[in-house]
Amino acid sequence: MRFFHGSPRYSVDLDLDAPDFSMQALLAGAEEAIQAASKALQQRKLGLVEKFSFPKKGENVLRTSIEITGPENEEIRTQVEFSRRKMKLTQNLIAKAPAAESRAPAALPAFLLSTYDRPGLMALKVLALADRNRNQIRDVYDMALFLPADRPESLLKVLAISGDVLRDAAGWVGGRDTSYKEYLEHIDPYLGGGSMNPQSWDDLRQSVARTLSSWADDV
Repeated sequence: MRFFHGSPRYSVDLDLDAPDFSMQALLAGAEEAIQAASKALQQRKLGLVEKFSFPKKGENVLRTSIEITGPENEEIRTQVEFSRRKMKLTQNLIAKAPAAESRAPAALPAFLLSTYDRPGLMALKVLALADRNRNQIRDVYDMALFLPADRPESLLKVLAISGDVLRDAAGWVGGRDTSYKEYLEHIDPYLGGGSMNPQSWDDLRQSVARTLSSWADDV
């Protein structure tokens, strides 16, 4: 969100889709990649990977927890999650997003990644907000970045998101689980400055809730 879509929010973790890999291949590849990254960090004097583990290994999800000592001996903890779930998104809904030399961190080479375009991300955020088992307050903040926006018709259809689902998501966004207290705990620490006051946060989440409700009425 931050790197490709200009969000002020730093990510809590890095999520990667890898539907065509076996879990065994993901485990082997993740360990190899972390070791290579650790070596690169040391060579560039950017830090040291102290340890890593795999706290979640399921049929379709592999989560890697990584602890790093930064260049000024600060402790950095992050996660990388690989998903093997088959998403109902076709290739034309994914945008190629190059990290040009001017955008990549100075110590890293340029690279090319595939990421979701804005309509694709919006649809996935709606799907997350409607799922009480995995919705997060950060999805509310992220969704607001795309507003005002037209309803992503084709993607909502592909993902089979009904009016009832949209209304359920709107209800959760406007409820107590997205209070200012939750914002301070789960979003504000990752903004790197520019905190929102209670009124600004309430305006943001109510804007998202109204948008979802209006989309539901049009289904």
